[in-house]
Amino acid sequence: MKIPPELMTKAKAIAKSRGTSVSVLIREALEETIKKTPDAPSQSLLERAGDLAGCFDSKTRKLATDPRHLKEFGKWRG
Repeated sequence: MKIPPELMTKAKAIAKSRGTSVSVLIREALEETIKKTPDAPSQSLLERAGDLAGCFDSKTRKLATDPRHLKEFGKWRG
């Protein structure tokens, strides 16, 4: 986990004033945040990729199997 230096300085000061370690302080803060955050609703893959579903026209039905569509697959286009 990466913590910016200024945040770590503040965390060390708070941990010292409480007589605990930075690890305990961070663990407690993370647990508190998780408690306050409602569980994400379970979504199907279609729901998560809804903005992508149906983005191809009907002419590309065999996109994953037609060799013409796979000719350039995996080649770097940088």
